[in-house]
Amino acid sequence: MKKGLFIILYLFVALPCLCQIGTTNVAAPKESKQQETTAAFDSTRNYLGDKNVFSYKGQQLFVLPVSKGLEKHGYRNFKPISYNPSSVSTVHYGNDSEASEFNTKYEDLVNKYFYVDSVQRDESYSVIVKYIFYMTEKDNPTNRCCFVYNPDFETEFPFFVVSHFNYLKNRHVGKKFVIAWNYLKRMDIITGETIPISDDIKTIWTATDISIVNDDYQKLSVIVKNDSITSCVSVDSFEKALASDDSRRIFEKSEWDKLVKTYGLSMMQCVFSGKIKVGMPLKLLIMSWGKPDKINSASYGSQYVYDHQYVYIKGGKVTSWN
Repeated sequence: MKKGLFIILYLFVALPCLCQIGTTNVAAPKESKQQETTAAFDSTRNYLGDKNVFSYKGQQLFVLPVSKGLEKHGYRNFKPISYNPSSVSTVHYGNDSEASEFNTKYEDLVNKYFYVDSVQRDESYSVIVKYIFYMTEKDNPTNRCCFVYNPDFETEFPFFVVSHFNYLKNRHVGKKFVIAWNYLKRMDIITGETIPISDDIKTIWTATDISIVNDDYQKLSVIVKNDSITSCVSVDSFEKALASDDSRRIFEKSEWDKLVKTYGLSMMQCVFSGKIKVGMPLKLLIMSWGKPDKINSASYGSQYVYDHQYVYIKGGKVTSWN
């Protein structure tokens, strides 16, 4: 009887412990990595830095050309598909470039499209966490390679993401803009004639396309046209100008019309020309001259310092400067 009770008590205590064996050593799912992998790509941006890098998976990348003086250097950070930094860190993809045996020849990559099959984290570097893009060429699926993505250096990202390109076309093409002459390429890109320097804000430009302009600075540009001239503005300059009130020289026509209605044409002409005047609202001062180096407070108001120039503000308006 005692022996039977002992066996029952043993099983009562031991069975719960045995049931836990299969669960205590199971690793928790890596939810953060899964979320990163499935995050939707932000098509409003081309270069993501260290944010949502895994969302590049599934995107189509276009290899941008470089300026003629840099063609001999080829492209950095492209590797064979079997890339393993611990064993073949110096091996690169394609043929040797003219200037470096560790860079891929320019002609092997320029203007090609690649699909990003997957993005993997690579923590084998001691200083910076990098990522590896495993890619397949769009027009030649048997042609595959890796790209080492360094989130700290945008200049080493030689691609334009096709979904971002489509976003820009939908956002800008067909719309009218007021653009200062110094933002434009200095000649008509069709005829080669020099664009006359003018502060005439009546010249309205229509964005007709986004394309690569084959000159010494081969980057994607917004193609703009007025009644007689076809010119361009780099996409980077165009986007930065529209995204900030700091030193504005590009305005969407509808925005320009609202500002003229609010502040008057004379005041907006000053902004467009990078000038200031007495009575100018603080908002327009920033649009014209940008943000000050520093702001000093005084009994007469505020002193905005611009590289040894002083603008005096009182009641939210420019009162004088020297």
